[in-house]
Amino acid sequence: MVLTRRGRATHRRIEDRSDALDTALLAPLTARQRARLTKALATADLLVRAATVHLREVDPTSETAVEAVDRYFAELDARFVGGFDASGARQDDAAAMAPGAGTFVVATSDGRPVACGGVQTIAPRVGEIKRMWVHPDWRGAGLGARLLRHLEDLSLGLGHGVVRLDINGTLTEAIAMYERAGYRPIVRYNDNPYAQAWFEKALAPERCAGK
Repeated sequence: MVLTRRGRATHRRIEDRSDALDTALLAPLTARQRARLTKALATADLLVRAATVHLREVDPTSETAVEAVDRYFAELDARFVGGFDASGARQDDAAAMAPGAGTFVVATSDGRPVACGGVQTIAPRVGEIKRMWVHPDWRGAGLGARLLRHLEDLSLGLGHGVVRLDINGTLTEAIAMYERAGYRPIVRYNDNPYAQAWFEKALAPERCAGK
């Protein structure tokens, strides 16, 4: 749609009035209050956008999954002392979390991945959550907790009564989220050289029925 000259003039007047109203509303506020308002509006915008994120199961070798996991590996490499070597990890994921064996989920917004995570079977009725990642710009909106609940339900659907995970100690915010979700520390159950803490949670079958 192309505005006429009169339409453009009307649009400018509306924009000018909006700017004047914004200025009048902000004028009584102190710098600290303005900063708080800006932060609150940004949080509200993030929460609204997070509610529109779509979670879907995909093949771990798909383009979307590879893009998300690449971002995840890059963050681990930046945060871990000594970096992170991802060689062989993608091949392991393709076998363990392929459809029919496990599952892999990507959360997308406007077609781009903003979070991911998968579940694999490591023993009879025991699942393991892997490659759990949320884009830094989307953290703080509850997307990680939402994805975790979704993965737990999928793990339950795979016949798991218990789900485990391992994690590096530098990922303190993720550890806090797992603890809030009911995960409890356990002894080492694998030989992952990057893991420094191990957690477990019993899954309740009634969760899926109550969704």
